[in-house]
Amino acid sequence: MKEENIVKNVIKSMRAILSEDSNDKLVSLAFKERAKFEGWLKFELAQVISKEFKNVNIESSYSDSNKKCDISFEKGDTLYYLELKTPNTSYKVDGIEDKTRPITDNINSIIDDIKKVGENDIKKLKKRERNISPKVSDNIKNYVGLIGFVLFPISPKECNKDLTTKGNWQYHVNRINEETDVDILEFSSALGTLKVCGSFSKLTQK
Repeated sequence: MKEENIVKNVIKSMRAILSEDSNDKLVSLAFKERAKFEGWLKFELAQVISKEFKNVNIESSYSDSNKKCDISFEKGDTLYYLELKTPNTSYKVDGIEDKTRPITDNINSIIDDIKKVGENDIKKLKKRERNISPKVSDNIKNYVGLIGFVLFPISPKECNKDLTTKGNWQYHVNRINEETDVDILEFSSALGTLKVCGSFSKLTQK
């Protein structure tokens, strides 16, 4: 399965979780308060992807680094490191209380996470010890970093703005592309007031 398909699979799973009737009250509360919910989403997503991928772990370490990723999992001879974010915005949306949220800082955090799973921060992948927790399968040859994020809330007015307008949600996504040199895959949601996005970066073995 190619990396882009893996990202699409993860994004599809995130959208499904957010759209589930059983999660409606929780998601609505998070939206109403403009409160981040990546901690909850991390466990829900890990449960879903464990049905298709193996060796799914939460808060596992990057190689010999002290840094940890939200979720790691394996497919074939590839180990995937997934970072999750739920950046909140200050955009005016009907039915949601106006609150100031630091979207620029939130986007910077996404950029930092992408760099964290980038080749410059992953050291000695080939030499990763097999006895550390969680263990990595002996057949792992490739390492791929993934980023998934839910940008919320977004009003229809924001979606109709000129994409180059500073402060527009697409402006921020474009900045991620420009500063990390990765392509962000974006999918609108049936919920209408959020964007579920993702990307990947192949990690270089050293």
